[in-house]
Formats: sequence, structure tokens, C-alpha cells
Amino acid sequence: MASIPERRRDQDEIAQLRMRNAMQMRPPVQHYQRKLASPLILWPCYLFSLLGLGVVIGPLLFIRKPLSRHHAALMIIVSVIVLLSVSLWSLNYLKKADGDLPSWVPEWVVDLDL
Repeated sequence: MASIPERRRDQDEIAQLRMRNAMQMRPPVQHYQRKLASPLILWPCYLFSLLGLGVVIGPLLFIRKPLSRHHAALMIIVSVIVLLSVSLWSLNYLKKADGDLPSWVPEWVVDLDL
């Protein structure tokens, strides 16, 4: 907890403190820019995640660009949803095409009525 000052500061002292605080060294912006993913990189990555490739791209982005981890997580989620829906659609297509699914498909997938 901050202690109560012994005396009241005058306007010149307050101005000096404000000026000193304004001139303090801050980390360079370039340091943060290296940790962010560029929008020119993100747009193609989002498009690739719609193709199901975000499962590969997302972890790379997650590791290399720590301030863009939310983008990487969203890409992975979108890719998993796309891959699951495409796999269920293709199994349903196979079931309708020849009436039987391969033996490696689990029972509960065979029983799905899509």
C-alpha cells in the first residue's frame, strides 16, 4: 500500500514527474510485431483451415506467433469441424452408393441415419 506523502507537491514538481514518466523507456514496438501474425498470413491460413489444413497450420502458428494464439486455436477448431463433417458425409455417401461400409467403420457410425 502506498504511503501518504509528507508534503504536498507543487505544480512544477508534478510537471517534472509527468515529464519523467513520459520519457521512460518502453519496449520497442518491433518486439511485439515479431510476436504477431500478419493479416497477409492470417487470411490464407483461414482459407486453408476451411479446407481442413488448419490442423497442420494452426500448431505452427501457435508456436511461432504467441500473440496470435487465438487465431491458431480458431483455425484448428474450424479444421476439425470441417474434417468431421466431410468424413461423416463421405461415409454416408459410401453407404448410399453400395449399401455397405468398409469393415474398419465402427458400428455406431453405420447406425447413423444421415
